[in-house]
Amino acid sequence: MKGTSHAAVGLLAGVTVAVVTWKSKELLGIPIEPIAVVLTSAAGALKADFDQKNSSGRRGYEFLWALAEKTPLVSKFFGHRGWATHSYWVPAFIIYIAFLLIGGGETKVSTIIGSLLIGSAIGFISHCHLDVYNSKGAPLLFPIPFKFSLASVISDSWQEAVFIPIVILGMIAHITLLLMEVTL
Repeated sequence: MKGTSHAAVGLLAGVTVAVVTWKSKELLGIPIEPIAVVLTSAAGALKADFDQKNSSGRRGYEFLWALAEKTPLVSKFFGHRGWATHSYWVPAFIIYIAFLLIGGGETKVSTIIGSLLIGSAIGFISHCHLDVYNSKGAPLLFPIPFKFSLASVISDSWQEAVFIPIVILGMIAHITLLLMEVTL
């Protein structure tokens, strides 16, 4: 999928979490700042493709890319659709760090930084989910040597041009229903 597709869906995933947590300001019992989640969700969706030469998510990760090009073992982990770029391990680790940082929400700063990390992880997860609709799939449950693939949507094709608006409209409909529930 194109970066714009990943960013749009990542942003809507962040908005969904923000709407769900708006009143309680909690996620799984941990204090959260919903706006901070939204601010980083699109960027998190782009970070999964940091290994691509033309990816906007690559900024700041050039050293890993250079190492992955020269080292087969590193390439397996950090190469395109490797376990570190397209599995649940990275966002799980990010969320774990965020929850440790937030703790009981003793300080506003730790809650905001933790919420920014959670938004990034949510965007990362949305990226992995979108890539499951590509024929190359994604190794979501690494180290299980299986790449999940539900369809064969080709990036930057008519298929993506049809598929992504359907996903976006579905997410907007879901957010609208959530908002109706939140305001009642």
